[in-house]
This record gives sequence, C-alpha cells and structure tokens, in this order.
Amino acid sequence: MARIVHCIDNRPTEGFWGITKTEMYQMYEIADEASLRYAIKDYLRFYSEERPQDRYHCKTPLEVR
Repeated sequence: MARIVHCIDNRPTEGFWGITKTEMYQMYEIADEASLRYAIKDYLRFYSEERPQDRYHCKTPLEVR
C-alpha cells in the first residue's frame, strides 16, 4: 500500500471508471435511476465480453481469461 499522499493504488480503478463513463454515456440514453442501472450492468457485460483491448492484442478480457 502506498502512503496517503501517494495514491498510486487507485490508478487502474480510476482509469476504468473514466473509460466507462466516457463510453457508456455515448452508448446509452440515461433518464432515470433504472436506466442508469441497466446501462452500467450492460456496459460491464459489453466491456468484458465484446470490447477488444489493445493491451490484450485485440482480444476481449473474457477471451484472455
């Protein structure tokens, strides 16, 4: 664990949520809490099963696992 001043442990999580918010808001129209919950659930499925990633040589995380 890093010290409180140096929060390097949050970088992967913050990066993931940044990508999620950027892409998810473009893919879904969110009007209320129910549509937000659906968008998050469906985007997480899309991210792990369908979205190819450069770091995995254009494979999805599910294919790598």
